[in-house]
Amino acid sequence: MDSLRRNSSWLCTFVLVSSASIFAHIAVAQPYPSKPVRFVIPSGTGSSDDYHARVIGPKLTQAFGQQFIVDNRPGAGGLIGQTVVVNAPPDGYTILLTGRSLTAARFINANVNFDPQRALAPVALIVTYSFVLVVNPAVKANNVAEYIALARAQPGKLTVGELGGGLMPTIASMIFRATTKVNMTPVAYKENNPLIVDLIAGRLDSYFAPVVVVQPQIAAGRLRALGVTGEMRSPVLPDVPTIAEAGVPGYEAGSWLYIAAPAGTPRAVIDKLNSAVARIIAMPDVRESLMKAGSNPATSTPEELAKRIADATEQFGRIARELGIKPQ
Repeated sequence: MDSLRRNSSWLCTFVLVSSASIFAHIAVAQPYPSKPVRFVIPSGTGSSDDYHARVIGPKLTQAFGQQFIVDNRPGAGGLIGQTVVVNAPPDGYTILLTGRSLTAARFINANVNFDPQRALAPVALIVTYSFVLVVNPAVKANNVAEYIALARAQPGKLTVGELGGGLMPTIASMIFRATTKVNMTPVAYKENNPLIVDLIAGRLDSYFAPVVVVQPQIAAGRLRALGVTGEMRSPVLPDVPTIAEAGVPGYEAGSWLYIAAPAGTPRAVIDKLNSAVARIIAMPDVRESLMKAGSNPATSTPEELAKRIADATEQFGRIARELGIKPQ
């Protein structure tokens, strides 16, 4: 009888283990994606990131036949949405749209409790884009060289608007100050709109602004554009030189948006997403929509994207040390 019980117990264990193995094999063998994918955007509706996600998201849905659901998680300079993805299962069903500002986050924001390079797996680049250095018309500078000369002639008098949370306008300003060694007074704002109002009214001298935000004011003469921050000119402001062209060799503070997944996501899933994104970015209607927002459509391999992220992280780490920036 004891022998019968032992054999029966062994048989039950064998069946349970075998069943678990079979179901695990079936789960792994299922084609990706076999259910909806959450596409996390760490900013609110109507933001630039949200716009780009709503161009790419529906195309991913079409490509895979599963919903890619845009999930806006704004707050804390992007940290809330980023943390959602960092803590998600690494199975490809939660992905993140993020950008260059994340490479500076841990040098600026004391609340960042993860290393982006270790916690997230790069998937695909989607766009590069620039910010533009603008001044109110009362500022006696018609180009970047005159702006730098003005700042050096009156150290600390020239003001520059910056957004909190380590966002790219702030990073562009910090890189400019570190590269040119000029002494300007940063003025912190929580949002673009009140900053732009103060800039137009003359209560603020300058700002490294999102191109699409200030292009109407530039066209109307309410603001003066001096130079764009990226490696190439903006398709929205083709006559405005890059800051490097305008007399600051080596300056580059363009941004980019990319898709990432939790670290540990299977390489087969990453490759499948990367391939789909490359095809989507090549579509004429997608390219037109992205360029309307002032973005340059771009693609990359995961390895190329990882190097871009590593280089930008190293650059800002050095600048943080030079400027004595501490996480707050």
